[in-house]
Amino acid sequence: MINCRKYTRYLHKSEIQELEWYEKMLSNYHIMICKSCKIYTKENSLINEYIKHQIEKHLNIDEQDIIMQKQELLKKLKL
Repeated sequence: MINCRKYTRYLHKSEIQELEWYEKMLSNYHIMICKSCKIYTKENSLINEYIKHQIEKHLNIDEQDIIMQKQELLKKLKL
């Protein structure tokens, strides 16, 4: 069992790259048990969608630009 801090780390990591199988398993198990993290996950998803929509709306950024930005971020984070 992982704690909430570790779960949020996996959640945010999953936004920029695919998790390892054991990270997915631990995350799924945690979210089945922890109501707070379940709520946090839903809120985080809504915020991410809103931000993505606003960026695309105001800057006319296409999906390819977003992918390139993610790749650059991964290099900087060395994940």
